[in-house]
Amino acid sequence: VIENFAEITKKSGVFDERRNSQTVEWFYSMIEEYLLDSFYNDPGIKKELPVIQEQILKNEVLPTAAAEKLLETFYK
Repeated sequence: VIENFAEITKKSGVFDERRNSQTVEWFYSMIEEYLLDSFYNDPGIKKELPVIQEQILKNEVLPTAAAEKLLETFYK
């Protein structure tokens, strides 16, 4: 049954379309993982994140402004 399904999807091109889609998704996932890891492991971010999070919780800064500040810290 599985072999028959694989044969049908390969002949129709669906197999290759799905494989290509998975490859592109994997590509983007790798980029996102790298960026998140780089961001959260940055020394400046590690230092500022708890402070800014507390400011957000105390309504001292808006989340959008806080995010911009952290991104500025990261890109310096």
